[in-house]
This record gives sequence, structure tokens and C-alpha cells, in this order.
Amino acid sequence: MKNSMENLVLAGALLLHALSISGCGTLYMNAPPGADIKLLSRDAPATVKIEKHIWFKWWGGQPLHPEEAHAASIIKDAGLREARIRMTNTLADGLYSIIPGVFGFPRRTMIVEGNRDITPAPRTLSRP
Repeated sequence: MKNSMENLVLAGALLLHALSISGCGTLYMNAPPGADIKLLSRDAPATVKIEKHIWFKWWGGQPLHPEEAHAASIIKDAGLREARIRMTNTLADGLYSIIPGVFGFPRRTMIVEGNRDITPAPRTLSRP
């Protein structure tokens, strides 16, 4: 009887953990209106890195503060001319979401990297 109770408690704990890390999140990966922003490739160098932690409600259906979920405001405030934007679910996000995630409030991290000046394209010299 004791083993079945331990198994039930373990199954309940795993279910709560799965609920806490589940969900998605919608971020707006956009540029400021009227801005000419160059997209950076994954391996291009960047001099600026900004991480923003965003809380969601309804298991990621809507951000708690929609204005925080727009990359355009970060790009504008940082004065970036080149940008790379990604969303991730870090270990810290998972740990912070353990209790609130069960109730539908997960956390995600938006990372905006870029440069304030446009990096010149590498030149290749051709031989005549």
C-alpha cells in the first residue's frame, strides 16, 4: 500500500512539473516603424545583448504586459541598426515557472542582439 501511495505522489509531482513548464508564448519580433533594420545571421558578431523576461497568462496565450513583448521597443531604445531576435525557455525560466506555471503563468526570455552601426559586408577580391 505504501509503494502505491508513493507512486501516486510521484506521478502527481511529475504532472505538476509538466504543467509548470508547458505552454507557449507569443512575442512580436518586429522592428520600429519606419526604421531600416538589417537582420543579423545566427553567427554574426553583435556588440549589444539585451535579455528581457516576459510573463504570460493563459499558458502563453497572451503576455501579461503586451508592450514588453515587442522587440521593436528594445531595438529603438538601444539604437540598433542591426538586430537578431530570439525567444528561449531557459532553466531559470523553468524554475521561476514551477508554481505560477501550474496556474497558467509561464515565463520566457526574449533575447535581442545587435549593433548600433551597420557592419560592412566582407569584401572578396577577384583576380583579373
